[in-house]
Amino acid sequence: MKFISTRTAERRTSAEALFGNEGAGGGLFVPEVLPELTQKSLFELMPLSFEERMARVLAMFADDIPADLTKIAKDAFCSFDDAPASVLKTEEGLYVVELFHGGSGRAEDISLAIYARLIAVVKKNALLAYAGRPLAARSLLEAARGVDGVYAIAFYPSEGDELKTRAACVEGDNVRAVAVDGDCSKRRLLDALKGLESEATVVVADSCAFLRLVPYIACFVSAYCDLVQSEEIEAGDEIDFAVPCGELALATAGVYARKMGLPIRNLILAGNANHATIDLLNSGEFELPSCVYDTAEEDFDVYIPENLERLLFELSGRDCGLVREAMAAIKCGGFSMPADSLDTDGIIADWADEEDVKEALFNAFDLDDCLLDVHSATTASVQGAYCEDDVPAVIMATHSPYLNARAVLGALNCKEKDSLKAASKLEAVTAMEPPSWLGSIVGSEAPKQTIVPSAWMGNAISAFLEEAGLK
Repeated sequence: MKFISTRTAERRTSAEALFGNEGAGGGLFVPEVLPELTQKSLFELMPLSFEERMARVLAMFADDIPADLTKIAKDAFCSFDDAPASVLKTEEGLYVVELFHGGSGRAEDISLAIYARLIAVVKKNALLAYAGRPLAARSLLEAARGVDGVYAIAFYPSEGDELKTRAACVEGDNVRAVAVDGDCSKRRLLDALKGLESEATVVVADSCAFLRLVPYIACFVSAYCDLVQSEEIEAGDEIDFAVPCGELALATAGVYARKMGLPIRNLILAGNANHATIDLLNSGEFELPSCVYDTAEEDFDVYIPENLERLLFELSGRDCGLVREAMAAIKCGGFSMPADSLDTDGIIADWADEEDVKEALFNAFDLDDCLLDVHSATTASVQGAYCEDDVPAVIMATHSPYLNARAVLGALNCKEKDSLKAASKLEAVTAMEPPSWLGSIVGSEAPKQTIVPSAWMGNAISAFLEEAGLK
């Protein structure tokens, strides 16, 4: 398979384009031609395990990478608490896919577990580097820990929610967690990497690489297959999928799954108070927010979604010129495009406020005995406004409720200010089993953090590489 850039005519092989966007002329790589999910290929996937389906979907995009993809998928998910994409029926015609059974309780665990293992096949001594939120740092470090030929360093703010900062303190011979006093942004990380001399191949581990989307495409496909296998739907039936926005990795993967031929009637994209992307899909206008509201649904709270450009490219009919103009205009505050320039047929975009989220979370637990986190409750709230009795709907649940137990408890009319105590209380109130890794965080002393000022991030990277023998 060949890949092209969203901005130029550059072409690359999958081995060159899947792991990052170097050489894309400032844009993002996308498949030149999307593989097709025919009725025959879907039938072939039906009896397979999730790992085997994952391998088949990976093979559609990584056809020139010499790897045993089935083994990679099995190795990637062997430590998960449960099936990586469990499908639960909450009521007639409504289903939840739990994507949060990995090492950080987030859907990102699925994507990164594949990414870390596949990059080891292609790039010698890959160093995956990240700076940002502590749970995302944990996700990267857990994905890379113990993988031969891969190293990972993750920076996260030293101050913040105690449960989350504790969670980021992952230890391992090939991984390093570093707390930062000061600026802990991706831009600061890029500055720290400038001029780095090392035998490692440095890769910034954000959600922009196309390989970060492919496992999510497989999750859509697998969920559909599971519904057919369990006789909830018949092969060929169209269904709705509801997904959160945020960085748009999962949402864009849903767009690709639909374009490839998965029978998705509507892709329902949900947002919160930070709804610039929702406005874009409804009006053609993207206004750069003057500020990003801090909400309980923190993964929605983004400035410019990392996959916005890729989504624009696909919905604009792959118009490179339009994408270049739009992304240049963002730097000046935003852009506006004709209403008919984006093909949003089959896409519903809306947002929910805090009260809507609380109501959806409470009702899901009270009426359906289904415990959602605040991100998934946001998605459920929006989906509920567009549901139709004769069309099955699937909510993609991306976060464990334990990651923001205080907000979940609040929606259930319980209060607890301390995040560690809230996690314990949530188990007592709901009887939902917490992630296996959470016990060591809640029931132990705070781990010792390695803390550096932001100006020393480069030094921390150099020291880690020297210890690994790659300096």
